[in-house]
Amino acid sequence: MRDLREVQLEAFHDELQKQGSKWYAEAGKSVANFGKRQLHAFTGWTPHGYNNVRGIEEIGAGAAHARARAASAAKGSAARELADKAVAANVEAQEKGLTSIPGFVQSLVKDPKATLRTGFNQQWHGTTNFDKSMTLGLPLALTGASAVMPDDPNNPHKGRDIGAGIASTAVGMVTGGIPMTTGMLLGEGAVQAGGAVGGLVDKYRKRRAPPTMGTVQPPRAPEEAVGQHVATERVLSPAAAGQLPEGYA
Repeated sequence: MRDLREVQLEAFHDELQKQGSKWYAEAGKSVANFGKRQLHAFTGWTPHGYNNVRGIEEIGAGAAHARARAASAAKGSAARELADKAVAANVEAQEKGLTSIPGFVQSLVKDPKATLRTGFNQQWHGTTNFDKSMTLGLPLALTGASAVMPDDPNNPHKGRDIGAGIASTAVGMVTGGIPMTTGMLLGEGAVQAGGAVGGLVDKYRKRRAPPTMGTVQPPRAPEEAVGQHVATERVLSPAAAGQLPEGYA
């Protein structure tokens, strides 16, 4: 008869193998879906066709995460209400193709106003507070800090910094539906473009600035002055003093 401890250890070993296989399978699926999301972001591809709504959510893009948050929130709670709004905003965005760069461009050409409105709505209602802080809050804070900072001759790139911040914020406001990694690349491109425009402003301001005088050194203190600076008694010769020599009176 087998020992009870031996049976327990064998069962424990089997469970570890089962859980390990499940973990590796989930990890592999996550890595694969990450790659699929980036491929979709650049090309619009999904497992079920170009910008297919079911395919978008199947790879974890679009409304997939919002649906998961809604499913885990209690019905009637404030969290569930916010999650339902996030689902609706993401569904509208993915139906317009705003989860990929080609789809976004096509929608923008077709109806710019509706595209920007849907993109902003998705960013505002369809993302988490952390997402909004990274794509909107941080660039706005840095831009504001650059704008209120006084002009400094040692940092002549104020216009570049402001232009980069404005461009990054503008792109982040309407591209929240695009997977994060690709969205970050878009944001970096916007930073470079906005910075280039701001750099032109810096050059213009530099040409328009009045010429500056050289640095004027303050007068030295008496004790630091060079040369004789202590009063001494002067002795004049009789001739210099206007006195005639003796015998010429």
